[in-house]
Amino acid sequence: DRRRLLLSLLVLGGALLVSLVPIRLTGSPAGTKAFRAIAVAFLVILTLRFVDASRMRYLAKTTPVGPAADAIVAYHPQLDPRAGPTARAVAWLDSNLGPDETFVAMPEGLSLNFLTRRANPTRYLTFTYPEILAFGEDTMAENVRRSSPDYIVLVHRDSSEYGVGMWGRDPRYGQRLMSWIDANYLPVVRFRDEPFVQPKGFGIKVLKRR
Repeated sequence: DRRRLLLSLLVLGGALLVSLVPIRLTGSPAGTKAFRAIAVAFLVILTLRFVDASRMRYLAKTTPVGPAADAIVAYHPQLDPRAGPTARAVAWLDSNLGPDETFVAMPEGLSLNFLTRRANPTRYLTFTYPEILAFGEDTMAENVRRSSPDYIVLVHRDSSEYGVGMWGRDPRYGQRLMSWIDANYLPVVRFRDEPFVQPKGFGIKVLKRR
């Protein structure tokens, strides 16, 4: 991704600053050493800035999601709207589902299964657009039907990166799955926004098999 590319370019640039560049730009050993010392000092300052930025990001993560042994520390809800609803959804699932009851999160949300120690009975880990293209929505829907999970957990996800409409609304992206869910499951509880309505909103909705 872009961050990895940027990091690779910074590492490459730093290597050039302390190796080839001093040799090319200076005509004497003393000049080479001086340039290299300045370059190293610049890289140290730059590294400290990145370390401080990373520290500030970690300090902003104050919201535990999940039980203490496995808790994922997320950003404060004021910084990340997903943190609060996710924490409440994990707590609700853990309290209201029996140890042998199963659920599948759509289009993604496998971390909810991990944090609540409840199985996903289907053969698919996610139901995002790449998986639908790879396996076919009808095939995936048939497997969900046969697996018959006790609950379906709808987790909002912005689908604009795929160039399609909202999951469950676009005929290319989960509409048949959503129709089957509506026919066989009843809403039980919702945390924050209705999923798949507002692109930039966030919400989690739990549905129970009829």
